[in-house]
Amino acid sequence: MSQAVMADEKEGDQLNPSKLGTKAYWDKAYDCETENFRTNPSDEGVIWFEESGAEDRIAKYLEEELQIPLDASFVDVGTGNGHLLFTLREENEYHGGKMLGIDYSEKGVELAKEIARLRGLEKEVEFECVDVIKDDVQKWAGDGFDVVLDKGTFDAISLSDELLEDGRRIAAGYAEKVAQAVKPGKWFIITSCNWTEEELKEKLGCVGGLEYYGSIKYPSFTFGGKQGQAISSVCFKRS
Repeated sequence: MSQAVMADEKEGDQLNPSKLGTKAYWDKAYDCETENFRTNPSDEGVIWFEESGAEDRIAKYLEEELQIPLDASFVDVGTGNGHLLFTLREENEYHGGKMLGIDYSEKGVELAKEIARLRGLEKEVEFECVDVIKDDVQKWAGDGFDVVLDKGTFDAISLSDELLEDGRRIAAGYAEKVAQAVKPGKWFIITSCNWTEEELKEKLGCVGGLEYYGSIKYPSFTFGGKQGQAISSVCFKRS
């Protein structure tokens, strides 16, 4: 689903606002996916960055690079249909720790809960309607999580034209909020199709104790004499 949140243009260090940054857009999208799922339960909706194998690469990085224990706690910010958490629970056998998916779209949360019930995971993977920018982090994150995941959510937030109280666009407040959900010494992994690794380091690193740790490698391409990747997955550790 990388194309779904891909920006048309950048202006300076910001993305031009788009309907893809509005709650109305995502409510409508998840309404459609829920209707499709109820008609055909094998259709659980779009898997973000599936064409790049992002979920498998994230899981491999968690296991091999970070050596995350199987009882670790996870939160997926902007979870949508919850597919990443289901994959980690069922295919990668992360059991015992809390698994929470949050999304500001009630429609997305409703879809994720329906899929969880069909998979028999409603007691193992939880979902809550949360606005990561506007809501109190303590209320949904408590003392924090071992692993905080973002797969395309910062992309969508970066396309919003909503403003913080100080007049900045809401994307400027994202790092500070998400950092509060990460336990000290633990991990935040973000995947983006709109921001490069260097841009993510600049925007998110050194905010709220987040420090750059490493990145996940994807197949690269060359365009105009420059080499790049279609998406970037960057790992931060909270000090």
